Amino acid sequence: MKKFFTSLISVFLILGCMMGTIGCGETNSTPPSLNVPSTSESTFSQEPSSTLSSSSSSSSSFSSVASSSSSYVEPEVVLPEEALNYFDASKTSFTATEQADLDKLFYVNNFNTTSADPACVYNKEDGYYYMYGTGHSSFNCYRSKDLTGWEPQTAAFKQPKNMTYANDIKGTAMQSRMSEAEFNTYKNNTWLKYDYDWAPGVIYDEDLGLYLMFFSARYTNASPIKLQLSLAYSTSAKGPYVQWTGTVNGANGKAGVNEITYKNGQKVPAYNIGYGDVFIDFERLNGINGNYPYEGYIKAIDVEPFVDPVTGKKYLFFCRDLGDRYEVSCSMGMEMIDWFTPDYSTLTMLTKPNYKKITDLMPSFSDEGDVNEGQYVVYNPDNGLYYLTYSCNGYVDRTYKVKQAWAESPLGPYTKIDSTQGGYVMATDLTWKHRAGTGHHVFTRVGNEMFIVYHMHKNPIQFSGSTYSGQRVIATDRVSWVENEEGLLVMNCGGPSSDYRFRPEATSGYKNLSKYAYVTTSQQKEGAKLEKLWDGGIQVFYREGIGEFDAKKEPLTVTFSYNNPITLKAIMAFNSHYIETAFDYISKIEVEFTRNGEKIRGYTDKIIFDW
Repeated sequence: MKKFFTSLISVFLILGCMMGTIGCGETNSTPPSLNVPSTSESTFSQEPSSTLSSSSSSSSSFSSVASSSSSYVEPEVVLPEEALNYFDASKTSFTATEQADLDKLFYVNNFNTTSADPACVYNKEDGYYYMYGTGHSSFNCYRSKDLTGWEPQTAAFKQPKNMTYANDIKGTAMQSRMSEAEFNTYKNNTWLKYDYDWAPGVIYDEDLGLYLMFFSARYTNASPIKLQLSLAYSTSAKGPYVQWTGTVNGANGKAGVNEITYKNGQKVPAYNIGYGDVFIDFERLNGINGNYPYEGYIKAIDVEPFVDPVTGKKYLFFCRDLGDRYEVSCSMGMEMIDWFTPDYSTLTMLTKPNYKKITDLMPSFSDEGDVNEGQYVVYNPDNGLYYLTYSCNGYVDRTYKVKQAWAESPLGPYTKIDSTQGGYVMATDLTWKHRAGTGHHVFTRVGNEMFIVYHMHKNPIQFSGSTYSGQRVIATDRVSWVENEEGLLVMNCGGPSSDYRFRPEATSGYKNLSKYAYVTTSQQKEGAKLEKLWDGGIQVFYREGIGEFDAKKEPLTVTFSYNNPITLKAIMAFNSHYIETAFDYISKIEVEFTRNGEKIRGYTDKIIFDW
């Protein structure tokens, strides 16, 4: 068999004299271009037929036209033809000019940024995204304008024993909040001193004017490891972050409030958190009549803050990790009265490994191992549902992956989505040698587009006991919402990607125009869905549940027509996931345009798919 399963395969070309992706159209930039007439067309002709799908993203600035069924027939117009000036970006070497064009539009996930368990926050003052990752005695920090290339910064958080006032506090905005005497008290009395800091979650609170970093840390030096949740803060995205202390009273520490009222009606006295106190102490569940029983110490990791865009309420999500009394890791959630006041009565278990719902008596899955961790919550306003994403199988496993569940409220109850219905957000399999260990993640927006930032194994063949043993690196992929076979919107990132992907629209100046076209095909199978050609979904795994466009086993032509002239830079087509329907080549791509008022049909040579 000459073909083999490759999860993400694409072929694309860049036009030498026209800008933007089929679609990729010009937005803010003004590159050299040709005018494309009204009802302009780009046509794929491919033999033998299979799936052609192009990534897409929404934009309100482009006037779209409705997509059609294959019954539409464009009147035949005989136009003079000429070869397009283009290069095939599927090849492996380029001229300096070609490489510059390629880099302006596209990026590739490389293995250059070493970090793990990423958190990400946008700083509107300098226009950078700041990313933080797990460390043993500090949290590393990187920044990027568009999530595709990261610049290392100084550590955003250090354990106090590794800090000095002169080097780490003095000269920063934190100096006005912490005197040298206060710093020495912090350094000498904190419990954060055992070289184990894990998985930060960071959020900016505009009302407080603070960046808040939630994380787990080792509480004692005893074995087994005891991990508790802590909170650090900073007035700057780049830090330094220092441990928070203050009054916990449900009023952001405002003086004169001496009692906390939980959601279940119970009242407890306000209390103080000093440098020697853990921020979230689950011993406080004792005597609370809430959603979760008092069990004493809970080994908590992977904490993530969330603000419900519907209600404005604040939440913390975290993992109740395996170890001690627990045989599996489960996702948990809790409402916060304010960022400093947990409402312990709302603590709720959200997922457990291999169970579709936590109330089920029997497991529904067999692909999650004993781990549900690294959870994150996203609200989708299009259907009013909350999506909890989580990692499973453990971070050392090659098949460490991200799955998703849905609910009607932030604390559930959540229903997991089967992998055959689009349940995988990010995954790999044992046979894929390009990417492995794609799990712990965060979502963030660049303009109107959502991206997933995640870690993966630097050595995708062998994680431990090898070159780069234990190292993880950062990658980014675009997220699209697509309908699964049951009509439920699910997240799909067409990844983990190892090929070229187009850069964020808001920073590159180009947008994907495929979904704004009037799309026709020369033929298709009965029941085939045209929207699969532009909905942004890219099927990665067998029976993934998001589907592909299905054509018959005969030549296929796909036409993208536009009511208004567009400026075109590049055309990109993704192959089918399936061996049986994947194509070997595209016979040609045609683009209709005008030059000096003359209408011309430009064409490419045959474009061979590189297996």
